[in-house]
Amino acid sequence: MLGIDINAYPEYKEFARTVLKKSQNNLKQCTDIEFDFHAVGRPARAVYFEIRSNIDYELPKFLTDSKEELPKLLPAADEASEPVFNPLDPASPDMQRTYVNEVIDFIAGACKYEFDEHQMQLLLNFMADAGIGSGLSIEDQKQAKYDYLHSCYSILNFNDKAGNIKTDRFRYLCGIVKNSHKNK
Repeated sequence: MLGIDINAYPEYKEFARTVLKKSQNNLKQCTDIEFDFHAVGRPARAVYFEIRSNIDYELPKFLTDSKEELPKLLPAADEASEPVFNPLDPASPDMQRTYVNEVIDFIAGACKYEFDEHQMQLLLNFMADAGIGSGLSIEDQKQAKYDYLHSCYSILNFNDKAGNIKTDRFRYLCGIVKNSHKNK
């Protein structure tokens, strides 16, 4: 189910430490659910999960009071100079933007080129502040930022499709990118 090679973790304790424990910590830190787990059988043949509500989780401010986020950076909806890209609409122009900055051009692919160059630069700044890709080579930094932004973009699309977004998509994505590493 996880797409992990069957031989990648020959011992359950390594799999539990490397995959399950990290997932457990990240889920508890970033969502309103948490889980416990334990092996079934010796040697482990399966994993039993107990999923419950995370009562310690506080909804990030950007989701509860989105009107205060980025007020000077984004134009009002009626001031927008170009139509809003909708990745869920097959008629939306995908990959038609061109970016002067080659790094931004690469990273923008993680968002299906939905946002303009200035918006992408802002997202890159937030990722730099969060330390995404720090300590890596330039190419590895680009890939790490692409992968991270793609993950955040998937969360954005999931919440948009579920009707959970009460602000514009870019503002919401900025909140995800800015706040996902604050508690780590």
